[in-house]
Amino acid sequence: MADSGHSHRESRYLAPEVRYTPNSGLTILNQFAIQTIASRVIVLWVGFRHLLKLVHTGINPDCPMSNQAYEIVLSPSGRSFMVEADETILEAALRNGHTISYQCANGICGDCRARIIEGSVADHRPYDYVFKGEERQQPMILMCRALPASDMVIEIREATSVDDIPQQEVLATVSHLTTLHEGVVELRLRTPRSRPLRFMAGQQVTLHIDGCAPIEKPIASCPCNGRELLFHFFESDKEAYGKLGSQKSIRVVGPSGNFVLQQPVGSRLVFIAFEQGFAPVRSLIEYAMSLEINTPIELLWLARNHDGHYMENLCRSWKDAITNFDFKLFAIETNASLVSLLEPHLADVEGADVYIAAPVSVIDAMAAVVGDRAGRSISLAQND
Repeated sequence: MADSGHSHRESRYLAPEVRYTPNSGLTILNQFAIQTIASRVIVLWVGFRHLLKLVHTGINPDCPMSNQAYEIVLSPSGRSFMVEADETILEAALRNGHTISYQCANGICGDCRARIIEGSVADHRPYDYVFKGEERQQPMILMCRALPASDMVIEIREATSVDDIPQQEVLATVSHLTTLHEGVVELRLRTPRSRPLRFMAGQQVTLHIDGCAPIEKPIASCPCNGRELLFHFFESDKEAYGKLGSQKSIRVVGPSGNFVLQQPVGSRLVFIAFEQGFAPVRSLIEYAMSLEINTPIELLWLARNHDGHYMENLCRSWKDAITNFDFKLFAIETNASLVSLLEPHLADVEGADVYIAAPVSVIDAMAAVVGDRAGRSISLAQND
């Protein structure tokens, strides 16, 4: 009699009752042999497929995972970055400010595929994308799934202009709403893991907020993390400003705009922001910092009064952390005073790239100061 203390979980593993009949022994043995052979065939097939994937993706199965960082060089641009331990190549590329072509970041779309020119990978996480045509004959990887085992050179599709960034529509979740200053709030949106927003620093999007008309807003965050989007809202945004607190999700359409960092960068980067123009300038500065360039970076932030410098503490933290960054705050009354205040700071802009985010009237006044001396002058006109 079975012990009544046996659990249901244990009883599932008891051998089923077998009734013996003449010649049934041979049948049972045949079935057992067939099942054993089938199981071994499946194991061998799975192992063979895994070996094929190792060979195809350039994985080095003899190289154990380590805590070592490796350098990745992108072809044909020649740009490079370091990948830390337990970090995919795509994660490291985005963290270092590289505009990589990708969509899902989950091994499904194949948009981040790359060809290995030199080096190997230690691991290639599972993926669903199927390499096609000539790709099947090449040592290909998906950057979102690959961890390097050595320094590498890989051939990729890299976005070099705004034309390389597709139009997207993403339903993002409202993550946080922070008051930065009286009359100024920061909206933080989080996109789905499978649908990060691809954009270039300095670009803008259209936000569709329930209960009000669509509104264009510059993205205030770095594209290093396409899942976290920051926007600055002001009382002058009126209807949208008042409805942010009731939103659970917001539809994001874009990106658009040409107010982006030019490559190669000049001998000096000068960013001039007028009040709300700090939002796209912040995106550009954080992106430039992520590139770890030695080029001097200077921010000149203009406002009608000191209350307009609503993120002064952030600027101070940049100055403390980055040796080649400096900033100055200006309170102006008229465009004439603007010229007299800034002229000493822009006396030597030869070879510099000057970025201006301000109303048209301020941009016109700045043209008189900068003239033709700057290497490049890129402007973003904003509403007064």
